[in-house]
Amino acid sequence: MRKCVAGIIGLALVFGVLAAGPAIAEEPAVKIEHTITYEAKGTRSEAQQGQLSLNGANVPNTFEMVLIGDKVFCFQQRAHYWGSYGYWPCDPAIPPMPIENKLTPAELEQGWRVGQSMPEEMPQGWVHVQWHDGSAWAAANALGKMADALKLPELKRMPMEMEPLIKKQ
Repeated sequence: MRKCVAGIIGLALVFGVLAAGPAIAEEPAVKIEHTITYEAKGTRSEAQQGQLSLNGANVPNTFEMVLIGDKVFCFQQRAHYWGSYGYWPCDPAIPPMPIENKLTPAELEQGWRVGQSMPEEMPQGWVHVQWHDGSAWAAANALGKMADALKLPELKRMPMEMEPLIKKQ
């Protein structure tokens, strides 16, 4: 009797595993890539440039903050001949965002909605961005189009007065 029960349990486990199929890891909605480029590495003037890409497209230098799920990247401007600039992971205090109406078909088609409030039933792959005097929710692949359409100014990675000095080096 024990062998029969053990056999039935064993068969149930085997068929349960086969029915479940292989475990497939779900792809994240937004593929985040943060690359670092070094300038004058190993010298006292070493600088690190942070570049942020979402789903293979570079994020334009127009946003002060990019919120992707639970990850936050902030734009830093270079203030010296050394240091970090560009997009870097950061940990700002983010207040709870109110939830607003669903996206309209026009907003879904264009790929963004301007405003702080989170859209109800937001599609996967959308991120929150902030700039000097505004913010928006947008599809990760629509950030460049949105920045162009809203005529958002480009943030300089280094102050204008430093550019000629650094290029001479």
